[in-house]
Amino acid sequence: MDNIIAQDLVIGIDVSSSWVDLFCFHGQVPGSIRAFYESAEFEKHHSQWPTGMEVVRHIAQLQPVAVVLEPTGSYSKYLCEKFTEYGIPYLLADQTLIKQTRKGLAGTDNKDDAFDAILLQDLYWDKWEGRRYDRRYWVEDRPEIIKTLKSKLDEMKTAQKKANQSINTIKQRLAAGEWLEKAKSSSIRAKDIYNPNHPPGLYQWLAGWSDGNHGDWEPESKIALGRIKAAYQRAVERGEAREISATTRELARMICICHRLEMLARAEVATLLMQPCFKIYHQVFDDFGFDLKERAWILSRIYPFSKFLDEDGGSIINYKRKNSNGNRSKQHRSKRRFRQSLGLGRVDRRSGSSVRGGSNLKGSADARGVLWYWVKRELEMKRGHDGKFNQPIAQRWDGGLALLLLDWYWMKRAYEVLPDGRLKKIASAVDARNATTRKVADLLFSELLKAFQQR
Repeated sequence: MDNIIAQDLVIGIDVSSSWVDLFCFHGQVPGSIRAFYESAEFEKHHSQWPTGMEVVRHIAQLQPVAVVLEPTGSYSKYLCEKFTEYGIPYLLADQTLIKQTRKGLAGTDNKDDAFDAILLQDLYWDKWEGRRYDRRYWVEDRPEIIKTLKSKLDEMKTAQKKANQSINTIKQRLAAGEWLEKAKSSSIRAKDIYNPNHPPGLYQWLAGWSDGNHGDWEPESKIALGRIKAAYQRAVERGEAREISATTRELARMICICHRLEMLARAEVATLLMQPCFKIYHQVFDDFGFDLKERAWILSRIYPFSKFLDEDGGSIINYKRKNSNGNRSKQHRSKRRFRQSLGLGRVDRRSGSSVRGGSNLKGSADARGVLWYWVKRELEMKRGHDGKFNQPIAQRWDGGLALLLLDWYWMKRAYEVLPDGRLKKIASAVDARNATTRKVADLLFSELLKAFQQR
């Protein structure tokens, strides 16, 4: 059996924008990887190819048992799509693992494409244990609907980021004298905010699209645009504004275009979330009062939920060694993996008698940021500085019992009830928000587990 496995051809490839480094070898590299890399034998198995179909057809002719590469963005995505089309089996290696392995085996942090190719080939033999997926070493190939959902979320994020950059630049230019009053104001539309052809009125006016030369755009109402124009003229008369520059108008056009791109991507996300496979997830999300953005980012990280469970659909719980009291402590493996998928995994640091939790959170920063802001919006901002509600009770909750439990938890972390009924702040809002965000992940896992076991 060992002789048969030793003859298996495994290809490690390092992908860049212009070329692909291939290392093709039957079996595992003998001896030291570094020594083999520096020998003349290495060049017999190493080659460079232009990034494109030529290298895909070459690999298909070799018929490897596996191709190992890193998920490096658009270029690796293209190759993975072509590998699937040609029936070439491939594995995506964890990029952090490659960096650590390079340091351990090569003794350097220097990036070398050819050396990375041989590392990826060796990783197959070292970490593909039992020929089974292990999340510690490999990046899971997710369902197509999740790939599409993640792609659209990235489009929304990119458009929003570029729009914010342009908005900040415009505000600086307005503050420099083009229009002082609007430098500190925000343009927020309460109606029709998700219409891709209807950008905010202020930027429509700045872009010069308010007089009929706006193409497919739906202009703001004449009354609203008239108010903006009149306010600008009054500012000019007071000496607090001057002629809007061509650069500012171009930046305003960029904001309008980014708005359209973001809203078009959002509409596609909304369509994807209506698929029947997400029905049971939405039933749980309704209890939390999640908006479209929270639902989409969470699903992009946790779907399918079954990947966190054992073969019987239960939560994976391990028991650690006995402590000083003779009791064994539980390790909720499924819950920890779920929490890390949402960017809320923590790293323990233990050294001798000193034990403290790691301060760094691991996982998706995007999912963590969405949940963090949701806690701020739904729990913190609906209360005043004194902890009391700003809104009537009918307007406080868009969710169910889960949202009420989380509000109680946030209050317990942030305030102490005094004997006279007043609330005393005992923690900063950020600390309470961080703790509550982790609680959101734990409660969400429990509710999803219950929903899947009861269906």
